[in-house]
Amino acid sequence: MLTLKQGSRVFQAQIEPGRDVLHSLRDGSLLEVTGICLIEAGGLWNEPESFHVLLRSPEDIVVLRRA
Repeated sequence: MLTLKQGSRVFQAQIEPGRDVLHSLRDGSLLEVTGICLIEAGGLWNEPESFHVLLRSPEDIVVLRRA
C-alpha cells in the first residue's frame, strides 16, 4: 500500500501482495501511477469523500524524480 499526496489530497494506491516494488521507493519521490480509481461516495448529495487507486503491476508505478 502506498500513501500518496497530490496537492492537499492524500490517497492510497494498492498493489497485489507479494509484489516486491515498494521497498525501492523513497519518501518524497515524485511518482506517476496508473490504475483503477475507486471513489467512496457519501454525504447529503452522495458527493465523493475519498478515493484510492488499484494498481495491476509494478509497471503501473513510474518514478519521475527520486527524493
